[in-house]
Amino acid sequence: MHAYPKLFTLDNYPFIVDLNPKQNAAVFLNQGAIMTTPTLSTVKQFSDKHPAFPIGGLRHRIFHEKTNGLKNSGAIIRNGRRVLINEEKFFSWLESQN
Repeated sequence: MHAYPKLFTLDNYPFIVDLNPKQNAAVFLNQGAIMTTPTLSTVKQFSDKHPAFPIGGLRHRIFHEKTNGLKNSGAIIRNGRRVLINEEKFFSWLESQN
């Protein structure tokens, strides 16, 4: 088992990887900049995690993403046929609607 943070090199550039167990995300620290991996969920996973958003309601918002501003927010990511929701961007978009 490896201890974190751990120093790695990529193309001769050193960077540090720190695993944040509370957020279940890897944090990359490089020359003072912090990058976190986004929390991506399928529609079903998102609905299971956040019961206030039923699957049908999410699919409706995704279907109308061009007119409701969801597309411009970057909250919806398509990988082939799979539709993923970036949770942070989705909730930022949701707050901007009110």
